[in-house]
Amino acid sequence: MLRHFELQAASAQLVSAADRIAAGLPTALAVGSLLAVGTSRGIVLVFDAQQTLRWCLGGAAGIGTEYGAVTSLRYESYTRPV
Repeated sequence: MLRHFELQAASAQLVSAADRIAAGLPTALAVGSLLAVGTSRGIVLVFDAQQTLRWCLGGAAGIGTEYGAVTSLRYESYTRPV
């Protein structure tokens, strides 16, 4: 089942990140229990269900930015081998 809801808080934080750390424009989106947004500058911002920014992947010291825009995102479930 799909639910429609506005991402006002996440959107505001994306605009803020674009200004503060030159994150770039959104280019890719992955939706699950978390919301991940990839940007044109190679950064991935991860939000929880309350649209609170939890992680900013890349950006520090140019990590990720040298590879260009994020074009695809995917969640992979991790299970520990027994």
